[in-house]
Amino acid sequence: MATIRLVPSTYAVSSASYLSVSNAQNMYANTDSPTYATITNNNASTSSRYLYLRGFNFSDIPAGATINSFTIKVKGYERSLATGTSYAPRLANGTSALSGTTASENFGTSAKTITIPTGALTWQQIVNYGANFTILIYVRRNSRNTTGYAYIYGAEIEVDYTLPSEEPPVITIGTPDKTRISDESGHDECICTFTADQTLVQWEARAVKNGVMPQRGVGVLVETGTNLAAGAQGRISVVDEELTSGDGVYLIAVYGRNAGGVWNE
Repeated sequence: MATIRLVPSTYAVSSASYLSVSNAQNMYANTDSPTYATITNNNASTSSRYLYLRGFNFSDIPAGATINSFTIKVKGYERSLATGTSYAPRLANGTSALSGTTASENFGTSAKTITIPTGALTWQQIVNYGANFTILIYVRRNSRNTTGYAYIYGAEIEVDYTLPSEEPPVITIGTPDKTRISDESGHDECICTFTADQTLVQWEARAVKNGVMPQRGVGVLVETGTNLAAGAQGRISVVDEELTSGDGVYLIAVYGRNAGGVWNE
């Protein structure tokens, strides 16, 4: 497994007339950053204003990687802003807040890193939002008479992922429930199970008659499947009508392809 921390590369504000940003480049960093951008709210009212952090570098994740988990964080502090949890950071698609993603805490007067819940979001949904995927930060003054400030050090999507294996999967076949089948009722089907040490995105089982060299693409295709997790049990059913080379001894071979496109042989 590997970990990458995706960071924002751009921002927007809900009103350029009321919010100004200085040192914006400082918040294009992960939450280890020691420097910050300053967002100033000069609006005379206590209306809610927003900073939108965007432009996460999703393309930095290697092609074909399996995403195991992801966590979204933002680091900052405030001065003279509303700090109730109803104004806590959350996620958005563009400017539309996403349900179930409001943080359980808000910024205070000293720097802290806040983890933002992802609700029911899947990784694919976030990637599909692309440039519109946003961390929404409230910059709402707590008083009409005091200018409010947000100090944002950075934000990140920490992604844990696994790269496809370049090694072929190892497939282990279990003991079949019958060693002989015929056209007689109750004796015309054999069930066998198998497992693989890697997740298979595709698999197939083939029957070859004794004397024929088994290999992928050779023999009668008796079963196929997709998306079999590592260690999960696959099931093969062989019925007498599928064995079209006549009576005799048949070998059932199973071939699987992992996420990296590698087949066993």
